Amino acid sequence: EDVIKNERILSPFSGINPTENFYFRYPFLDYGNSVEQRDKALEFLHKRSYIVAPVTIDAKDYIFDLLYTDAWQRDDEGTMQYIICLYLSHLHSVIEFRGHQAIHFFGKPLSQIMLIHANRINSDCLDKVITFVQQQGNEFVPLHEVLQEPIYQSGSAVINRGQFLSWKSKTSDGTLLQVAYPNVDPTILEHYESIRQKNHQLI
Repeated sequence: EDVIKNERILSPFSGINPTENFYFRYPFLDYGNSVEQRDKALEFLHKRSYIVAPVTIDAKDYIFDLLYTDAWQRDDEGTMQYIICLYLSHLHSVIEFRGHQAIHFFGKPLSQIMLIHANRINSDCLDKVITFVQQQGNEFVPLHEVLQEPIYQSGSAVINRGQFLSWKSKTSDGTLLQVAYPNVDPTILEHYESIRQKNHQLI
């Protein structure tokens, strides 16, 4: 119902046509509670000509955005710049992790798909994010080019409920490997939860 409603809202602005391919990202990267639920949703999306866009790089910008917005509301420029530095640092960890993971599991670098929300921190420092990503030796290419990677077509890249996209591989003895995704610093998470709870109380 939400997908169909969204099409009606967006079609006057973007010329959306259900007979043409366009992209869909699952909210919260949540593919469903079960295989049956996942497959039913995928069948619906495919019938409406959606291409599901996975995510491999999620720097948790929503966490840093809440801290950044709180500092912005207090006109605390020093803290705002500090939060941007923390955000870029975590982004670096995730990019590095994905690069190492691709080499470990597939023996070659892979194109990545980065999730960026339309929020205040990205609005104010998107130029820094783009420059930073490029300085890591990356270039930006259209999504349809990235999705030509066999790994994205084979279903080997999976997203489970409550987890970020993870690649899995077996060792010679059959043991399943799954490398832990980089975590945001616990102190940052504490501040995030504190501000989130305070905002919830105000509502």
